[in-house]
Amino acid sequence: MTTVAMARRLKYAQLMAANSTTDHLEHPGGEHLHFPLARSRPVRIAVYYAVGGLIWVGISDQVLSLMPAHSYTLNRLMFVAVNALLLYLVAYRYMRTIRISVAGREEALVRARGYFESSVEGIITTDHSGLIRQVNPRGQELFGYHEMELVGQPIEFLLPQRFRDRHPAHRDAFFSAPSSRMMGRGMEIAGRRKDGTEFPAEVSLNVVHTRRGNLVIAFVTDITERRAMEREARRKFAASGGRARARKLTKKRLREIAMMGVKARAAKRNGS
Repeated sequence: MTTVAMARRLKYAQLMAANSTTDHLEHPGGEHLHFPLARSRPVRIAVYYAVGGLIWVGISDQVLSLMPAHSYTLNRLMFVAVNALLLYLVAYRYMRTIRISVAGREEALVRARGYFESSVEGIITTDHSGLIRQVNPRGQELFGYHEMELVGQPIEFLLPQRFRDRHPAHRDAFFSAPSSRMMGRGMEIAGRRKDGTEFPAEVSLNVVHTRRGNLVIAFVTDITERRAMEREARRKFAASGGRARARKLTKKRLREIAMMGVKARAAKRNGS
């Protein structure tokens, strides 16, 4: 795996984590989207408003003591006006913060969704129970399933039967110390398609920590062609090694025959 590919996977995991705690809205077309709505801060607003009101009361009482009695009504009208202005400024600042937060999160979501949809690797997201949450188009193509057929199924559903019994133990061990890494180094890893056929796979795991628990993003690559190339390379290497050994043996035999001829001629001369 290249460093660039690993960096892309980590970036996607970070984008998913940034959007994993967002609220759910529904697109007019029916698609469920995740838009980050900033959390309200009513306590902070109340404190700002109360402090501003107390400051104004203190100032107005000082001014009122120096003004004629008929200015009492005017003072109270000014008090209401100033409090309304203060409340408007606080609300404006807060709404501006919300708009900036929403814009940034939506941009991150668009980037994550674009990578998810266009990735040449299969991307499967599972929760801490091993249940499938999302499958991108490439993952659906690899396994031959539609996403709705996989959502809610255990991840073992996509493994050959011989791996299913022991995989939950591996999954529990992974969640006991979650980290981003390659899956099953030195082990055989295979996926099972809908039609029952299997393919060798390379799987990279990335962990996303959310308020709802840890999510695992698995990047799945079909390495059938790579395995075929490796077998062909080994075959060619073995064949070339065999030919080299044959040439070496032939040269050795020719040298032995030549030496036998030399010895025979020497013996003939000595006998004569």
